[in-house]
Amino acid sequence: GKSERSMYFFEQELGLVEDTGYKYLSAATLDPWVDLVGIPTTDGEPDSDGNQTISFLRQPWLRTVEYLFIDELNRCHPKVHDAILEIIQFKSINGMKLPKLKAVWGAMNPKSDNDFEYEVGRLDPTVYDRFHVHVFLAADPDREWFGNKFGDRVMTDGVIDWYWEQSDKARRHITPRRLEYVVNYLQSGGPDPAHVLPDAIAAGANAKKLTNIVRGYGKLAESVANMLKSGDKEVARKFIGNENTYEAVSAMILAKKELRE
Repeated sequence: GKSERSMYFFEQELGLVEDTGYKYLSAATLDPWVDLVGIPTTDGEPDSDGNQTISFLRQPWLRTVEYLFIDELNRCHPKVHDAILEIIQFKSINGMKLPKLKAVWGAMNPKSDNDFEYEVGRLDPTVYDRFHVHVFLAADPDREWFGNKFGDRVMTDGVIDWYWEQSDKARRHITPRRLEYVVNYLQSGGPDPAHVLPDAIAAGANAKKLTNIVRGYGKLAESVANMLKSGDKEVARKFIGNENTYEAVSAMILAKKELRE
């Protein structure tokens, strides 16, 4: 997902720590005064005429943050956009410079991606135009991220291959987050992936094969490697003669010329 990728970049690629090196904010829950501009308060004692000046109580991270990540950029009140606009354009808030800020990073869902309608508002074109770079991400699972998440590269390769084997109609209901959920569910002993992928399965997704991949793909991959090494066609014939086994390893076999032969 866009948020996970962004924070991975800050923490793993740049080595930053949240609240000092970078700050995550969700625009959907931002209060422009409490979180950004500051809360007005009287400053010092009244003068001889009873007048007092006003200062702002502000969040301490505003003076230390290098990268500001604003998630769900189009799920907020226009006043939040007004505050964000100054930060993006001038690296300041209500005139106060943010001394260490290097970049503002935003993320959001579109109003529509042809499959889903999101409950989001219209992003002010002025705010949109202030971002120098616009990156559009496909909602597909990332092989490297899944490998890092679950550790078992063989299993996760099988899961990603399984995802792309499913029909377009079924994949519409399998977001990367949903795919992560179902792998977690199966690894923790969940009995039926239909509880996690009901819409995808109704659209024809092969849940049985996914279950076999998650629960036994590593051992099956090892068996396939040994089978190839032995060169024994009779062993291979018996191995893929089992319907469940063949379903689990078919993508692996089809992907490699030496296995297909």
